[in-house]
Amino acid sequence: MEFKNYGQIINAPCIIIADFKADNKKCDELYGGSMHKLAEQKANSFSYMVYWIDTGDVWGLSYTEMKMLPKNLFVKSIQELVRINEILAVKHERKVTEKDKKNFADQGWELRRTQIFSYIASKTIKEIENLETMVDKVWDHCHITGKYRGSAHNFCNLKLRIEAWKTPIPIIFYNFREYDLHLVCESVGRSVNAHQIRQFMNTSLAKFAENLGNNKPITKKHFKDLGYTDEQIDLVTRKGVQPYDYIDSQDRFKETELPPFHEFHSILGGKITQKDYEHAQKIWKEFNCKNLGEYNDLYLKIDVLLLADVWTEFRKMSMESDGLDPSHYTSLPALSWDSMLKMTEVKIELFTDMAMHDFIEKSKHRGLTMAVHRYFQANNPKMGEKWLDITLRTKADSCRGLCLGGNAHFPYKTHDYLSDLPPAVENVAVEKDWLSPYNAKLVEKIDGDCFAKTEKLIIPHLGKRNYYVIHYQELQYYVKLRMIIDEVTEILSFEQSNWLAPYISLNTENHNEAKKAGNTFLSDFFILKNNACYGKTIENVRKYQDVKLMRNINEQDEKALLNKICSLRFKYA
Repeated sequence: MEFKNYGQIINAPCIIIADFKADNKKCDELYGGSMHKLAEQKANSFSYMVYWIDTGDVWGLSYTEMKMLPKNLFVKSIQELVRINEILAVKHERKVTEKDKKNFADQGWELRRTQIFSYIASKTIKEIENLETMVDKVWDHCHITGKYRGSAHNFCNLKLRIEAWKTPIPIIFYNFREYDLHLVCESVGRSVNAHQIRQFMNTSLAKFAENLGNNKPITKKHFKDLGYTDEQIDLVTRKGVQPYDYIDSQDRFKETELPPFHEFHSILGGKITQKDYEHAQKIWKEFNCKNLGEYNDLYLKIDVLLLADVWTEFRKMSMESDGLDPSHYTSLPALSWDSMLKMTEVKIELFTDMAMHDFIEKSKHRGLTMAVHRYFQANNPKMGEKWLDITLRTKADSCRGLCLGGNAHFPYKTHDYLSDLPPAVENVAVEKDWLSPYNAKLVEKIDGDCFAKTEKLIIPHLGKRNYYVIHYQELQYYVKLRMIIDEVTEILSFEQSNWLAPYISLNTENHNEAKKAGNTFLSDFFILKNNACYGKTIENVRKYQDVKLMRNINEQDEKALLNKICSLRFKYA
């Protein structure tokens, strides 16, 4: 395993930013047992824009009070996709300047004049015998603007190919999975990838806009081109205010006055401040809103433009940090994983023996399940320094590591000392005879003494460990706690090094610098990259689900559906 996605280092040709708003029809129905459904939502309006990353061109429209709105959105999306792919189908000739010619001739020959250097892979690709052997060195240029990007190895250059109807166009929502997806459950085909900003940064749009400060070029340019004053533009550079619960039908859009202050309160968002309401009044007045429909259109447009500014700044941050465009990825874990592989240039040998894979998989222990009382103790200055984190005291690792599988136990005399937090947690199902007297009483009281065996949980306990898989450094610590090894049944030896340390250290340093500068946007990004990378290493891929949304319009669609059903990987429809 190594970094191979060189096509992600260039900008996506364009992105579509979209947002929905919905009627909030109140109801009070029993839903799913003890839950109550308080409102039913139906999409009433949407706004979207197409932003060309390399040129800065913007296409944008806003729609309100439309029947069959989700379907109409995708009709419009398909129309935009046709326009976009018509542009992508035109290959722009490269624009050649004397400076570009010189850069192409010199690039990659400064250090050793016997190698071809590719700016794409940022490393030497191929040794050559003499200066005349230039077959693999090619001129790489942007096929949208025609501008020179750098000299590259032909193999790398082909990975940057942009093709009509094959290069996916990202559609960016703020909260697609938790909200917009529920309003729309149709697909527009493989030419679109739906993204949501909250899969990268779990922050409200209002906070995003606040963190950007005055750096909102797309929003400002849009309203300046429409002839608005600087004072009016300042009003739209923050998140708007919307009476979500008040808009329960499209008839509300005909109202010619802004709803009163108390109507802006919502069940989920709570109360707004007087300052927020005054801001809504200024928007209504300064932009001459004739009815609530026009106010809603403006609110949607501001949301989409702010999303575009947020995503553009996030892209810039990612390109500077990793040289990767997040528009090519669906989540921060996917981005951070490629970022790690690209920076470390590591080549990791993957398992080809399923027994080895299963052996290591048994060593994963996460999500501790226990009920504890919090315990605090003041430091005793006479004790000296005492590090609780064993990893901070461990000596440098050997060049070879070990994972061991076997049986072990903690002697009875250690139980009192270890009972507050038993070490060596285990992924097991709880048996009835494991229950404490208190838990046994609860089972008798609640379930009538009908104990059902639990699912496997991460349990801290002091019983025997049978076929327990553990890393050797962790085992050394447990031995210090008086663990007794009864039997070692299996050992896996491997080469190891601290190849991930530079990536973690760099993100930590960047996080600390951003935090000192008061930039929460940047500081959160760098710490989340580390956390996401860790999560990616221990994710359970067995739980992955490949969901296909199929249509059945013509014979070709029916054939595609039958092919999916006949697949050995098919589960249910």
